[in-house]
Amino acid sequence: MLPIYRNHKNTVGDSFVFEDLNMVASERLELTTIDKLAQELELEDVALIKLDIKGAIPKALRGTSEIIRRHKPRLVLAADEFKEDPVQMRDVVYGFGLGYQLSCGACFVQDLRVRPHVLFFD
Repeated sequence: MLPIYRNHKNTVGDSFVFEDLNMVASERLELTTIDKLAQELELEDVALIKLDIKGAIPKALRGTSEIIRRHKPRLVLAADEFKEDPVQMRDVVYGFGLGYQLSCGACFVQDLRVRPHVLFFD
């Protein structure tokens, strides 16, 4: 069970990871991993995993390590939020030791730094 922090000004800002003055932990939600979900659904193959989960991508990647090691799916990881750490995401993916190659989607400048909107791993 994990608390979800609700942003009452904008529900797009709800988060399991970040909280600020506008957010209140309103309930606890049961979560699962991609590995467990794939097992329950008896998936034979996984070709693509897309994650856009505001700061929780490294945790989610760790929760899909079996699928990644077994199927080496293409990974599409959102990195457009300032709180996202593209270097940490890259390090987690490279840590699987599967020879993934990184490429970036469109970029933007924030605080004089160039940041990718999305990271692709093939």
